[in-house]
Amino acid sequence: MKNQKIAVIGYASRLPQTSDATFWEDLLAGRDLVTQVAEDRWATANLEHPQRSHPGTSVTFAAGSLGDVAGFDAGFFRISPREAAAMDPQQRLLLEMSWEAFAHAGIAPSSLRGSRCGVFMGVASTDYAYRMADDLAAIGSNSATGSTASIAANRLSYFYDLRGPSLVVDTACSSALVAFHQACQSLLRGESELALSGAISLHLHPYGFLIFSRASMLSASGRCRPFDAAADGYARAEGGGVFVLKGYDQALRDGDRILAVVAHTAINTDGHKGGLTIPNVEAQAQLLEEAYAATGIHPEAIDYVEAHGTGTTVGDPIEVAAIGRALGRHRHPRYPLPIGSVKSNLGHLETASGVPSLIKAIHCLQKRQVPATIGVERLNPRLELTENRLEVVTENLALKGEGRLVIGVNSFGFGGANAHVILESAEPVQAEEVTPAPECPLPLVLTAATPVALQQVAGDLARVLAAQPETSWYATLYQANFRRDWLRHRAIFWHEGHDDLVDRLAAFAAHDDKSVGVVMDTALADPRGPVFAYSGNGCQWFGMGCSLLSEPIFRQAIEEIDAFFFPLAGYRLVDELAGSLGEDRYALTGHAQPALFALQVGITQMLRSWEVRPVAVTGHSVGEVAAAWACGALDLEDAVQVIFHRSRLQEQSRGRGQMTAVALAADAARKLLREWDLAEVLDIAAWNSPRGATVVGPTVALSEMEARLRAQGTACKRLDVEYPFHSPVMEDVREELFAALCGLRPGEANIPFYSSVSGASLPGEALAADYWWANIRDPVRFQQATEQILADGFNVFVELGGHPVLRGYLQDGLTQGEREGRIIATLQRGDDHPQRILAAVQQVFVTGVPVAWSRFYPKPGPFVDLPHYPWERERYWHPVTEESAGTLYRYPVHPLLGHPVPQHEHEWEQDIDTARLPFLADHRVGEGVIFPGAGYVELFLAAARQQGDESALLVLEDLEIWAPLSLNEESGKVLRVTLDAASGEVQALSRDRLAQDWTLHAKARIVAERKDLRLRRPALERPEGAPDFDGEQHYRVAESVGLLYGPNFRTVTQGWVRGDAVWAAMALPSGIATSELGFHLHPALLDGAFQLFIDLLHDNIVDHPGVAFVPIRMGRITLRQPLTQVAWAGARLLRRSPHSILAEFTLMDAAGTVVALCEGVRMRQVKL
Repeated sequence: MKNQKIAVIGYASRLPQTSDATFWEDLLAGRDLVTQVAEDRWATANLEHPQRSHPGTSVTFAAGSLGDVAGFDAGFFRISPREAAAMDPQQRLLLEMSWEAFAHAGIAPSSLRGSRCGVFMGVASTDYAYRMADDLAAIGSNSATGSTASIAANRLSYFYDLRGPSLVVDTACSSALVAFHQACQSLLRGESELALSGAISLHLHPYGFLIFSRASMLSASGRCRPFDAAADGYARAEGGGVFVLKGYDQALRDGDRILAVVAHTAINTDGHKGGLTIPNVEAQAQLLEEAYAATGIHPEAIDYVEAHGTGTTVGDPIEVAAIGRALGRHRHPRYPLPIGSVKSNLGHLETASGVPSLIKAIHCLQKRQVPATIGVERLNPRLELTENRLEVVTENLALKGEGRLVIGVNSFGFGGANAHVILESAEPVQAEEVTPAPECPLPLVLTAATPVALQQVAGDLARVLAAQPETSWYATLYQANFRRDWLRHRAIFWHEGHDDLVDRLAAFAAHDDKSVGVVMDTALADPRGPVFAYSGNGCQWFGMGCSLLSEPIFRQAIEEIDAFFFPLAGYRLVDELAGSLGEDRYALTGHAQPALFALQVGITQMLRSWEVRPVAVTGHSVGEVAAAWACGALDLEDAVQVIFHRSRLQEQSRGRGQMTAVALAADAARKLLREWDLAEVLDIAAWNSPRGATVVGPTVALSEMEARLRAQGTACKRLDVEYPFHSPVMEDVREELFAALCGLRPGEANIPFYSSVSGASLPGEALAADYWWANIRDPVRFQQATEQILADGFNVFVELGGHPVLRGYLQDGLTQGEREGRIIATLQRGDDHPQRILAAVQQVFVTGVPVAWSRFYPKPGPFVDLPHYPWERERYWHPVTEESAGTLYRYPVHPLLGHPVPQHEHEWEQDIDTARLPFLADHRVGEGVIFPGAGYVELFLAAARQQGDESALLVLEDLEIWAPLSLNEESGKVLRVTLDAASGEVQALSRDRLAQDWTLHAKARIVAERKDLRLRRPALERPEGAPDFDGEQHYRVAESVGLLYGPNFRTVTQGWVRGDAVWAAMALPSGIATSELGFHLHPALLDGAFQLFIDLLHDNIVDHPGVAFVPIRMGRITLRQPLTQVAWAGARLLRRSPHSILAEFTLMDAAGTVVALCEGVRMRQVKL
């Protein structure tokens, strides 16, 4: 295996926010492709928390996301909807990408059936299984194969029928490169002749985020910042890819496009070290040293290293030190080794992280350029880049313009499994001369799995061709015709040139009537054939073959026949077919049969030129002569002997009887002949089909039979022949026929010959003189021959003759056998244009049988990249039940109320703390943060709105606060709201995040009311005079009593005191103004109104510092919806006792209109 190399000949990928077509441009543009976990995966709001230590949460859900991964073209891969829903989307994407990778490599997957193609995949995530395990009762018969990692590789082998190794590796983040290494080794050992290598990783469950967040691996900033001083971990990303690999020498021999050359791959592991997940600089350096030593590549010859480069504070410095020790320090100081990491653009694909690294490296080799690593603001001094003689590529870097390029790719698993791949640029392909446009149009063959996809394929190709100059379209057409698999729905486009083809493709894609010149049909599900069926007497007509003589292949075939026929007959069949010997000669079987034979031989040769070759043959009566030649049982000279003597001798029976076709089975016809006393004079000449037979005998007797048949409603037709074929009259020529054909030496047939004499398949050696006597004398058993052909599995027929006289018989056989099949005619009476043969070829192809379109394409075209197959995806997902909703579907319905509780109607929960809802931290009472009483109003109003009541009023009554809700605990609280729909009672309870016992904090009653009489108060007139206090004075007094309001609860800006009432101007702080969306009455606004007790009781408060009043009961809260912006608040003191007060609070908009009213608010004195 020493110095043997591997070729990368194709790939396909799924990467975040980009595509195979745009990935390189995105890298050159320095685009940040990291976004957030897709919305439909799970409810992230309830699981995200800025504190890493917070249980059950992740510090971030920033990620390189693929978006919707639930869609899948199950029908294309012949997978049932039930199984598709149980399949991990990772398996689905590998199926799609493998198909696209084969197309990129120019390999038709069907050509690999049964081959030693290996499949090596990196798969680790079992997220989809986690989701399904949330409801064990939902696990079904397909769950095992759908969620087991090993099946990801095995399913590809199964679908494509690949017989090489098929395995999955999991070495964490190095899985993709380890799988790549295993694939290369399998090729080098000869274990595989072709290999698929790839990896996949999807985010389908929050588990991965939570564990890596708690392990302090994830970046709180949500970005990978490799080599930067501010790097604080990595951002997760999802995606994957599949590569097609082949031995380098074999790829050259096969004419493959070589994207990159794999010079060497290597793997090792860290062994014992400072910690299980701490990288080992010695092991990484040893891996690199041994890899490059094995290839003889000196570090000076390396052009770039794509580092693992995740952006972790520990991993990056160790990797850089290893690269420096093994490679960089062996270079001249003036030429430091460039390094970079694609993770700065995409995030870290973990199991599949090697995929974008390899693709980037391949692009770098082809484009001779390295894109910048983005996000590097200040290089990490711990990297010691100068000492290690390395440089981070922070601007797009041009590589040397010619000669071999060498790029290394690193990948490390967090458990210590290390991998490295060395890629080299492929030898430049000598520029091919542009293939000139041929004189005849180039047919374009497009196929797809469905009609809709076929139109999409046409539209995509139209756009590609429209953007190309006409001088390069040959390559595109060649790629489309010959480097893709042919699927069931097929269309063949004939055109008059580049622009015309673009128009036809676009018209076809748009259902436009202008899409003429398109042959379209659906291939059979299991096409078996073609069987060539050679017509007998009755299909001939004067002029048949005349036009075909203009085709060199046809004329040559007739001339070859004439070399044997002319010495026997004294005239040439080329003249017969040309019509130069007379128009009435075809009425004579002595001339008609040889002409038909010649026609059939010529058409056979034309079809063969298209690689349309029979897999079996049959014939009807005289048609068996051409069939015997076509299967190889008779050579051409012997076949000419048979047709000459057969026709010559049968000519002697002219005028001694006729034939009638009847629409009856032969047995039924024979029974009638016996009933009518005609059996002694009439015979069954042919068993044609279950619904048709031919009767032969004297003219008078035939006429009597026909009259009786018509009388009973049975169709019949006298044939235009004056010969009693297959009747006792033929006995007169028996001896002479045997004498003429005694020298026949039939040989072994190379394909099955289905005899219409015996009705079964016969060996070629059986077609001696006695067979041809039976062919003349015995009835034709075409029905039995057809039944045997169908029983043997064949279902595609091509009828060769002047007119399709056998089509009805064959269709009867298909119908009776309940078989799907096709019968394709060649010529039609009066039409022998060569285009008829091409039309037959096209029909053979669209039926599903391969055809050689290569005759139009004199040489292979250069490789071009065509659009991917247009998948028709439908959503397939595991069933979501109440039991499986779990933590994944806790989508909040309100900022405070949170999410509905699964299996508990009218209950909501919210994980609540000051980190997740920072504005609450500004509601400090004494030494702690207390959930504001105004917050319960918002909670209960939100619960009321969740009942579907869209009325303009929200009303609460009898709201009581039973216990304060402290938010000081680091772990936070779980806040639950319950509603009794019958009584309208609503409660707020909480428990510690890690506890079980619930505490009741508040309860109220929701009231259904439609009239807003209580809010119909005169609009407030702005108080006269200067304000009695401003916001600063107000909050200075608040602090004196222990109410330490932070910025988000400082909503009072100025106010006026008028006796037992206070009016204040209100403004929601800018810090929470944007978060007001979703609130009915933001707690900071209502709390600001409650704060006005400070100004009502100003003197008392000043005299008694540390004494405050807090709300404990609210008699009624009325809120108008939708709420306009609150600009004013009023407080009115109704009654005062030594330890409590009773007040009313009003909120108004800028016009002074009342929008919310809190009546009967009791506030209790507390010592802070």
